[in-house]
Amino acid sequence: MPIGALVNAITVILGALIGLLLRKQLNQSFQNHLFEAMGLGVLLMGIQMGVKLNTKLWVPAMLSLLVGTIIGTHLDLVSQFSHLADALKGLFCINDPNFSEGLITAFIIFCIGAMTILGSLEEGLSGDRSLILTKSILDGFTSIFLAGAFGIGVMFSVVPLFLLQSSITLGASKLKSLLHHEDLDLLSGVGGILIMGIGIEMIGLKDIRLENMLPALFFLPIVSRITRLATFTKQG
Repeated sequence: MPIGALVNAITVILGALIGLLLRKQLNQSFQNHLFEAMGLGVLLMGIQMGVKLNTKLWVPAMLSLLVGTIIGTHLDLVSQFSHLADALKGLFCINDPNFSEGLITAFIIFCIGAMTILGSLEEGLSGDRSLILTKSILDGFTSIFLAGAFGIGVMFSVVPLFLLQSSITLGASKLKSLLHHEDLDLLSGVGGILIMGIGIEMIGLKDIRLENMLPALFFLPIVSRITRLATFTKQG
């Protein structure tokens, strides 16, 4: 039973509710300042994750980003996510212009990173929930500020969050054998780059189509293995 994933979803919902309540008490000018401050914090978070990419991992990281972005752009994932967000807004009668941005931002921050993978793996393999519960507390506090900045879309990120972490926990034994330790560093590093993109958007430097870059995460293990094989063959 993926208890950790359930607890994580609950803490995000509670944090988002608090953030939404606080948001209603703030005027638009204060909300804009909060948004910019949160952007700087998100940018720092991305940098901290990105430094896990040592020089050996730069090639697979950049290849994954390039291939993933080409495929995401070809599939026009920005429009696909926008249509999905509009469908959810219509289904729940939500009138929030930041709904889609809040959902995608929260999904990237909550779901991409070593704590998500390792915490879910530990729960599935040994029943140890200490890491996933620690992540849940952090996500709960983060969701307060995200919901204050982006609105109710943050709360709906619990759906992909729960599905992803539950899947990893339930399939832990198989995933453990497939993952190399470098894969986790790559995931955190490339995830950090995407999170840096969120921060750049939030402080108004540039509009980045991050949705089109998400397929890069699925190519990381493949590119990582190809790179290690090429290195091994060259050394041999």
